[in-house]
Amino acid sequence: MTDRISRISEEIIKTVGGEANIVNFENCMTRLRIMLKDRTLFCKDDLAKVDGVMGILHSGSQIQIIIGPGIASKVSDYIKENTSIYVEDAIELGDAKSVKKD
Repeated sequence: MTDRISRISEEIIKTVGGEANIVNFENCMTRLRIMLKDRTLFCKDDLAKVDGVMGILHSGSQIQIIIGPGIASKVSDYIKENTSIYVEDAIELGDAKSVKKD
């Protein structure tokens, strides 16, 4: 399962324009919500092809990736633990602050 989570996570990061393009993110039960710096770097067609992605919703700079119950939290945890993206005290995605880990 861990290999699958890492593969899904890395492909998601790649298809949304890389770590540098992610302002912040959070998850709910079935979705990973990502706020992007530059939406033009996001490739919806490539993201739709990622194994495990069941759907994509987007509005403005926010995308919601439907990946199912249990998986969304594991992908979020993987991103927090294995990237330089860190979301601190995020209550709502629009209010989250993003800082780089040292």
